[in-house]
Amino acid sequence: MKQNILIVDDEKSLLESLAEGLKSFEEKWEIYTALNGKEALQILEQNTIDLVITDLKMPVMDGFELLGEMSKRFPEIPVIVMSAYANEETIKSLEKFGIDIFLDKTFDIDTFYKKVKSVFESVAYGFMRGINLISFLQLISLEKKTCTVIAIKSDKKAEIYFKNGELMDAETDNLKGVEAMFEILPWDNCILEIHNRCKVQTKKIPYDLHHLILEAMRIEDEKKVEEEKNNTASK
Repeated sequence: MKQNILIVDDEKSLLESLAEGLKSFEEKWEIYTALNGKEALQILEQNTIDLVITDLKMPVMDGFELLGEMSKRFPEIPVIVMSAYANEETIKSLEKFGIDIFLDKTFDIDTFYKKVKSVFESVAYGFMRGINLISFLQLISLEKKTCTVIAIKSDKKAEIYFKNGELMDAETDNLKGVEAMFEILPWDNCILEIHNRCKVQTKKIPYDLHHLILEAMRIEDEKKVEEEKNNTASK
């Protein structure tokens, strides 16, 4: 049974090289290509795609907008992000939260193949992942993007503001700033939207994103421990 891979990048020569390289390793892989997020969405609508590999900086519709649309329409599809700006620490952090990301776009084809193969092996063992909120925000910070991220979780809605990759502010229906981020970060299976502008010009959150993520995880772990204690006590 063929596995369908979609590679998205505006560098046509790199796109063709990656597609040919993967075909040379695995005959069972069917490779689709797109030059931007808009073309990618058309392919996703018309075909069953098992893995998306995307660059972030592209014309027409960039990788962030594509990932946002995928969170709404194709949340089950695993994602590999190509980036020229990640260091080893960032890569490990992103992998922890659900994205496989390459150190840069000068990787060799053998490394590229092994990374793709590892994602399919994860899926085969029942571990499937798409994009999640924390990894999406980390990518925005990494790529120094200016934007507003809208996260929707059931009946909850939040806005998170970035300027040149720096977290400026956040708000939910009843919270703002740091308290809003602690409320937002644990959300999973969010619908994500991205608007390429930031209305907040003054930084309202005194901490960086990484610090807030670690603190939010600590708070959530403490809540789970407390819940387990309460459940045990009630039995």
